[in-house]
Amino acid sequence: MFPRAESDQATVHQAAEWNVRLDGGELSAEERQQFHAWLAVPRNAREFDNQRALLASIQDLPLQLNAEIERHTFAPQPSGVRRLLAHPWLLSGIAAAVFVTVLAEWPVLVRPTAEFLTHSYATATGEVRHITLPDGSIVYLNTQTRLRWIGTQHDRRVRLESGEAFFDVVPDPLRPFRIALERSEIRVLGTRFDVYRKSSGKVLVTVLGGAVAVAGGPRADARPGWQLQLQANDQIEYTPTGMLPQVRATVARNAVEWTRARGL
Repeated sequence: MFPRAESDQATVHQAAEWNVRLDGGELSAEERQQFHAWLAVPRNAREFDNQRALLASIQDLPLQLNAEIERHTFAPQPSGVRRLLAHPWLLSGIAAAVFVTVLAEWPVLVRPTAEFLTHSYATATGEVRHITLPDGSIVYLNTQTRLRWIGTQHDRRVRLESGEAFFDVVPDPLRPFRIALERSEIRVLGTRFDVYRKSSGKVLVTVLGGAVAVAGGPRADARPGWQLQLQANDQIEYTPTGMLPQVRATVARNAVEWTRARGL
């Protein structure tokens, strides 16, 4: 394995540090501003999301396996572990940061606080349901949809892993609501919109009210290749790695007819 670039190493460690700090208590106004400025860089946001998702997978481990990990965590460290901690780039990307975080902050990771725990939601074939996220926003999940909350009290963020979801987001100008998808991101302050992640890889975004910012097509320097601002009754369909999509007018309420058809 080739060593990670210095900038990549810095991003991994910065993301791990923010994950720990967000769980450590209330951030000051200055710290909150620093966090959102750091998160505005697409490379940082992707690394932060990846770490949150991996930490969520740790929380999903069976209790017996968690206990086994904890036993080894507090056992004497062999020289190989010391070497990895001294040279985290020897581990693959996110695994390095999470490994360091687990060793240093295991009690923080496993304690059942609403602040740090992620939440997973899913629907089966033919099932449609609505959920309330920890921030109070309401999401309607269409059939065969998987969604994960990976936010904290300082950062509202979900990952749409598959399917379609209609979001009715609680306004909060200090905490933008973000939806992470493969190589693209949707950002809002408070609005109503629908996101459909198709099996083909394309993403369809339809706005019913408010404003929605969509960024995709990351370039080699990790900045988005394009960004669009959508208003009510705007719709775009795009491929995350593709070119700038065209905004088209639509009757937005027709896109969410499935929510009314099921009486949600």
